[in-house]
Amino acid sequence: MSAIAGLHDPRLLHGDREALVARMLRVQRHRGPDAQGIDALAALTLGASVLRTTRATPVPEPVRVTLPDGRTLLAAIDGVLHNRQELAANLERSGWPWRP
Repeated sequence: MSAIAGLHDPRLLHGDREALVARMLRVQRHRGPDAQGIDALAALTLGASVLRTTRATPVPEPVRVTLPDGRTLLAAIDGVLHNRQELAANLERSGWPWRP
């Protein structure tokens, strides 16, 4: 069980969007009390929090990946990758940079 929150509003300042997403995560704290992270890209702000269910170190912040064509992808993911290292190596070999 974890929590994901997000907001897209180009009219709001970055700090205001971040404060609102942080508030959304606080309301869902019972779903992810172990760690949380927030990231923003242009007018989009995403947040994620984690409830540890395995010994793996949680990576609660949204994932940011720069695609080979220069575009940036920002995603909040609720799940566990048990073969994370193998997947990251395959992505790197394929030209998809991966931020651990």
